[in-house]
Amino acid sequence: MGEKLLCSGCGEPFTLDDADFEFYRRLEVPAPRNCPQCRLLRRLAERNTRRLYYRQCSKTGKRILSQYHHEQPFPVYAAEDWWGDSWDALDYGVQYDYSRSFFEQFLELKNRVPHMALYITGGTTENSDYTNCTGYLKNCYLVSQADYDEDCYYCDLIKECKSMMDCAVCYNCELCFECLDCLRCYNLAYAQNCQNCSDSFGLFSCSACRDCIGCVNLRQAQYQIFNQQYTAAEYHEEKSRLRLDELSGVETVLHHLAKLVQGAAHRSLYGEQNQECLGNHLYQSKNAYYCFDSKDLEDCRYCAKLSLGVKDCADYNSWGDKAELIYQSAACGDNIYNLKFCSTCLTNCSALEYCYGCVQSSDLFGCVGVKRKRYCILNRQYSKSDYYGARARIVEQMRARGDYGEFFPAGVCSFAYNESMAMDYFPLTRQEALRRGFRWQEDDERDRRSATAELPGQSAQLYDDIVKEIFCCASCGKNYRIIAQELGFLRRANLPPPVHCPDCRHQRRMALRNPLVLRAAQCAMCGHDIVTAYSADCELQIVCEACYLESVY
Repeated sequence: MGEKLLCSGCGEPFTLDDADFEFYRRLEVPAPRNCPQCRLLRRLAERNTRRLYYRQCSKTGKRILSQYHHEQPFPVYAAEDWWGDSWDALDYGVQYDYSRSFFEQFLELKNRVPHMALYITGGTTENSDYTNCTGYLKNCYLVSQADYDEDCYYCDLIKECKSMMDCAVCYNCELCFECLDCLRCYNLAYAQNCQNCSDSFGLFSCSACRDCIGCVNLRQAQYQIFNQQYTAAEYHEEKSRLRLDELSGVETVLHHLAKLVQGAAHRSLYGEQNQECLGNHLYQSKNAYYCFDSKDLEDCRYCAKLSLGVKDCADYNSWGDKAELIYQSAACGDNIYNLKFCSTCLTNCSALEYCYGCVQSSDLFGCVGVKRKRYCILNRQYSKSDYYGARARIVEQMRARGDYGEFFPAGVCSFAYNESMAMDYFPLTRQEALRRGFRWQEDDERDRRSATAELPGQSAQLYDDIVKEIFCCASCGKNYRIIAQELGFLRRANLPPPVHCPDCRHQRRMALRNPLVLRAAQCAMCGHDIVTAYSADCELQIVCEACYLESVY
């Protein structure tokens, strides 16, 4: 049984079932007024993972790297200053005013309290200064949404990986380049939707394959090129002819691979080792409903981009790592429990509501940047009994106004829409973003200068001093460099350097992924009803799991 509602955001109908209402009763919250997509869009807008700026530290004046543009109204502290004991968020606390709305007072507080320049789990990274939304890293550069990784560059949403470059949504992988949605893979380049594959180039939806090039839907295969079998000697001879160390050879193989992908059968949903789950790119999960890009979930609903142990959560995205009973929250994680309507709260937090950037705290309501405190409202300290009395009264007021139970409105968001992850999955024009109450950040044209050298098209042509040169992106014209670690990676992998800037490379990978939305469809082979994440205008052959298994080689 379920109840049909109309989304107050997009106006489209959506359904809440008995399991949803049971969860809401358990957390003592009203049912949401927005559909799953609008709820996710708003929470993704709370996460700026990749767009970083140089600005001044508001405390010391020194030049720092920050996820917040200098035009933001609130102060921004360097990591060591924010985590230090030289300031106290309670110094900014205010008495709650029952004659005004909660969100109005919260925004005023949020714009006064210092924010940490980069969202990094304090004390867990080594030689990984140029990263954001990360923890437990070593020797990483320009990676985001990453945990427990080492020697990785230009990657997004990778967990427990080593020696990776230009990869996204990968788990337990090593020595991979331009890989997407891969699990437990080794020494791959240009692979998507693969598991347990190694020493291969240009794979799509393959499993347990090695020494293969340009192949689709293979299982436990070796020495295949474009899905044709070769002997070991023939394979290595043909591999040499393909010139995978040159840009022209790479483009030829990927063009042929794209034709094979276009004509192949495609799984309606991707996942592995799941039990009673519905979602896309789910791994090792149980009872996960309408979830995406996640691993190690149990009893979760409407969640995305979570991993490392997440249980009993709903409408939660972007982190995890021992998280339980989290609702309508974004970018929170690292041993957290019972958080509602929170953003960027981390490490040993519990019983928080409508909080932002709080750490190692419990029993907070409407707090910003609070560290190691308890029983606070709008950063003001209360006794235990006074806290619960005031909280109950505020919640009653918010319910009467229709505010309680909804995530922060768009006007509270710390980022421009086009700075955030929401732009990757729910792209909007500038006009539409502004109409919905978000901000928009214009590009800095100073990032486009003339190149100082011509980019080599072959791995053998990479020279030591290339790290001193400035190149122009072949797509957008933005400047970029080849860093020393990247040069070493390309030489070891015998690959040509990228002709696009890191932003365009990321956007090209995101364009290969399905949206974070499910829809009903019919199997292209047997006609049975299926659920898929492929869009309705997709021209690929989308099939049920049974028909897909009959189609693999």
